[in-house]
Amino acid sequence: MRKGIYEVTTKLKGERLKRKYTQREMGDFLGIPASVYSMYEQGSKKLASARLKTILKICIKLGVKMDRVIDDQETLKLLDEYRKVTR
Repeated sequence: MRKGIYEVTTKLKGERLKRKYTQREMGDFLGIPASVYSMYEQGSKKLASARLKTILKICIKLGVKMDRVIDDQETLKLLDEYRKVTR
């Protein structure tokens, strides 16, 4: 597992545990199976490839910015560009 993915998955799990949510509760909130959410936390499924609405729901539920849960540099660069044009 790449270092960036490890950091993101550790942050994702840490934020969930801090708020005392189970993987099942996260999956229910997101409308996905708990097993899929678990794959995001383990890094076996890249969160950057998830639907935008899933990523946004995770950020909302955990109260974190998108760059806390995504490690894909191209996606983060696009997000920065998006922020610039929508100011």
